[in-house]
Amino acid sequence: MMKKLLLCASFLLGMYCTSVSAQSIEKIQDQTHTTKTANADDGIIRVGGFAKSAFAPAAPAAKSSIQIKDNELWWGYYSGKYSFDPEDMRRWGVGGNEGETRTYSCCIRLKPESEYYKKGQTIEGIKFALVDTRNIDKLQVFITSELPEGVDMSGSDICIQDVDVSTLTSFLTTPEDCSNEVRFNKPYKMGDKDVYVGFSFHLKNVTTHYDQSPIILEKYPANILGYENAFIRRTDVNSYWREDTENFGILPMKVLLSGDNFIQNALKTENGFLDVALTKEAKTFVPLTLTNMGVKGVKNFKYEVTMDGKTEEKTVELENPIAEVGGKFIYVFPVVASGKSGVFNTEIKISEVNGVANEAAVTKATGDAIVVENAANRKVFVEDFTATWARGYGWSYVNKLKLREKYGDKVVIASIHNGADPMAARDYALYIYDNNMEYMPTVDLDRTVLDVYPYLGSNNKAFGFATDLEKALGMISVGSVDVNASLSDDKNSVNLDTKVKFEFTGEKDNYALYYLLTEDGMSDPTWIQTNGMGEYAGKGLEDVEPLLGQFINGDDELTDLVYDDVVIAAKGVTNDMNESISSTIKQGEVQTKKYTFDLTKYPIIQDKTKLNACAVIIDTKSGKVINASRCKVLLPGVNAISGNTAAGGTVEVERYTIDGTMVQTPVKGLNIIKYPDGRVVKSIVK
Repeated sequence: MMKKLLLCASFLLGMYCTSVSAQSIEKIQDQTHTTKTANADDGIIRVGGFAKSAFAPAAPAAKSSIQIKDNELWWGYYSGKYSFDPEDMRRWGVGGNEGETRTYSCCIRLKPESEYYKKGQTIEGIKFALVDTRNIDKLQVFITSELPEGVDMSGSDICIQDVDVSTLTSFLTTPEDCSNEVRFNKPYKMGDKDVYVGFSFHLKNVTTHYDQSPIILEKYPANILGYENAFIRRTDVNSYWREDTENFGILPMKVLLSGDNFIQNALKTENGFLDVALTKEAKTFVPLTLTNMGVKGVKNFKYEVTMDGKTEEKTVELENPIAEVGGKFIYVFPVVASGKSGVFNTEIKISEVNGVANEAAVTKATGDAIVVENAANRKVFVEDFTATWARGYGWSYVNKLKLREKYGDKVVIASIHNGADPMAARDYALYIYDNNMEYMPTVDLDRTVLDVYPYLGSNNKAFGFATDLEKALGMISVGSVDVNASLSDDKNSVNLDTKVKFEFTGEKDNYALYYLLTEDGMSDPTWIQTNGMGEYAGKGLEDVEPLLGQFINGDDELTDLVYDDVVIAAKGVTNDMNESISSTIKQGEVQTKKYTFDLTKYPIIQDKTKLNACAVIIDTKSGKVINASRCKVLLPGVNAISGNTAAGGTVEVERYTIDGTMVQTPVKGLNIIKYPDGRVVKSIVK
C-alpha cells in the first residue's frame, strides 16, 4: 500500500508540472498508515480496532520530560511524533488469556557511528511509547552490548534501571503525546561495539485486548529513518531474540545522545528516482524526499541538475525551515530535456546546505530521463477491482459504462473480481494480497493513480473519475503496443500476437509485457450481487446519474446482472515476464511477441466467443503502465475477413452492425469497424 501512495504522489506531481512552481515544497506529515491485519508465527498484529475498554482509563500520570542540553540530541530510527490515530495505530503482541501474565523486552541496535552522528557519542536517555500502563507492574530501561538470555533483562552488562510505573504515560491516557522520557543514571559513551538500547515490562494480568498486543509499532515511511535493527524483541512465550522489522515495522523509540561532534549541515537525498518521460526541450518535475541530517537544520540549500552534459543550479530558501534531525520534506526539482531523443542519465545533487558544503553521506540522486521524438498514442489501463460481495458495485458498473461511452478505445478496462466471488481472478490473487487490497470497489489507473473510487473519482464528484482519466491520458507514453488474438482450431487455447514499438533509441531493461484475457456478457441466475446503494434512495442521486437508478432503487441482493470485462486469465501480473521485451530499443522498430493462454485451465469461461485479449507494457522498476491495447479474440480461421484490412495492413479487431450486434464477417448494410489503433470506420457492405 505504501508503494501505491508513493506512486500516486509521483504521478500527481507529474500531472501538474505545467502549473507547479519549481520551488514547490510539501512537508511530510507525521501520521500512521493502515496496514493489513496479519498473523505471525509467534505473535499477533493489530491495526486499529480500539473498542471501549473493560474499565475506564486511569487518570493521566505525571508526564516525564527531559530538558535538552545544548550538546544533546534525540535520535532514533523513528522520526515521527508520539501521537497515534486509534484507527491506524499498529500494535503487536503474543496474545494471552485473561489472568495470564506476560513479559516483553524491546530494543534497537545502535552502531558507534552513523550518517546522523559521528563516533564518540554518549547515550544519555531513552524515549518510548506504551499502549496501556494499567496492568504493568514493572518496567526497566537498559543498555547492553549483548542480548542476555532469560526472561528479564537482568543480564544487561552496561545499564539496567527501574522506572516508577506511576510516572508513565500511555496512548490511553495522553493520546496527543504518549512519549515517556527517562535519563539513564549511568550514561554510556559508545566505543567500537554496537549496543542495544530498549525497555522491558511485565504485565501482571492480561485483561483487555490492549494487553494482548501492547507494543506500538510504525510502518509509515515518512516517520522512518531506517529499517535495519529497528525492532528487536523477546517475550516470555518465545524467549529467543528476533528482529521483526520486516514483518511488523519499527519500534517508535529514540535515544538521547550527547557529544561535541554532531553532523552540522546535512541534507540527504534519495539514492535515485524513477524514469521520467518528456518530449524534446520540454520540462518535467522530479519529486524527491529530502531528509535533514544535521543539528543546525535546513534554512536553505543549493542544488544542481545535470543532464546530457548540461548543469543548472539554484539556491532555494525555505519559508518554513526544517529544524528537527530526521525531518523530511518533498522538493520538486525541474528537469529540462535536451534537443534530441534518447535515454539520458540525470543527476540531482544537493551541493550546499545553509551556505556550506553538504555533509550528508548521500547528496545526489540519479535516474533516467527518456526523451522521445514524439509521444506515443496513449491508452489508459483501468484495473477495476470489484466483487459480488462489494456493496458499492453499482459505482463500478456505471463507471465502466460512462468510460466506454466517453472514451471508447482510449481505455483498456479489466474488471478483477476477488475473494468469495464466482468470477474471482485467481491469477490476480497474489497481487491483491501483496497490495493489501481489502476494500472494494476501487480502481487503479495505469498502476500510477491508485485506489481511486469508481465513478466519483478522487474529487468525489459526479463522474469525477473522468478528471482522473484525463490526467492519465495526458501523461507521456514512450512506447505503444498492439495485440491481435484468435482461438485455436480446437478452441482450447488463445494465441496472442503482440507488436511493441518505442519512440526512442537506447538501452532499457525495465520493460516487460503483461497479458490478460477478459470475458463479456457473463451471467448466472444463482449469482448474488450485494447492493448497498439503497441508502441513497430519495436523495436525488439517480436524477444526477440515471444509470445508478437500478442500484439505488434495487434490492439489497441483486440477481440476473450481466458482467463485462471480467478477467479470466492473466500472465505477468507480478512482473514475471521481465525478459519479454528486448533491452536494446530502437526508435520505430517493432518487436513482435507471441503468447498462448491454455483455456482448459480456466473453467470459469462461459462463452469463448465473448473473449477479449489485452496486452500491457509495464515498467518493472516503478510498476507503472507505459501503454496498453485490447482486441476481440477472433474465432478459428477468422484472422482477416474481406474488407477488414486498413491501409498499411492493419487487421480489424471488431465489427458491428448498425443495431450494435457484433459479427465476424461483413454483413449487408452499414458496418462499424474498429481497428487496433483506436480508429472507428463506417463501411457500407453491398
